[in-house]
Amino acid sequence: MTEQKVIVTTDPPKHWCRKMRTHWKNNVGPDKCYITEEEAMGRARATLEAYPELDAKEIMDHARHSWVNDLNCGMQTPPGYRLTREQFIQNMWVMVNQPSFRQRASEMTAKVIKHLDKENKGYVTRDQYLRMSKKRLKEDDVEKIFNALDETKSGKITCEAMEKAHIFFFTDTTDEGHPFNLLTGPLVD
Repeated sequence: MTEQKVIVTTDPPKHWCRKMRTHWKNNVGPDKCYITEEEAMGRARATLEAYPELDAKEIMDHARHSWVNDLNCGMQTPPGYRLTREQFIQNMWVMVNQPSFRQRASEMTAKVIKHLDKENKGYVTRDQYLRMSKKRLKEDDVEKIFNALDETKSGKITCEAMEKAHIFFFTDTTDEGHPFNLLTGPLVD
């Protein structure tokens, strides 16, 4: 069954746009004004090179699905199509306001946890989280995020806590000081 899309009639708030510009900078590049499908697939292949233990088919399928359904609001694009940063921000705003967003965020978080939790313990340790995050975040920012995720102060974070952080990052529009705003790096102006 095809999801009924919600028409979004509001502009995204400035704080939220700032988070999406940060997400763009750290995933596409600070000086890039656009991304193509070929480049998006190349990023997925680079992820597989960095993490060869990941399921290649799953990563590539996710990248294709994300290009069409998330980044381009369900539209097939012609070869060479360039998605601009501004379109990315608008399309992400549409995506997070769809009824299926929370379910998709939950599924993606479970995949991240599965990758980190090799022993299938049901949680991720501080060291595992630091190892995953140190490529894009400063260690003190990782500590802030981990401490906010580790609500019981057990030195472990659950899938539920990480899911809460991801959903917060993509849906919160007002809390500028929250550590979860740093999930993709220090906020840009």
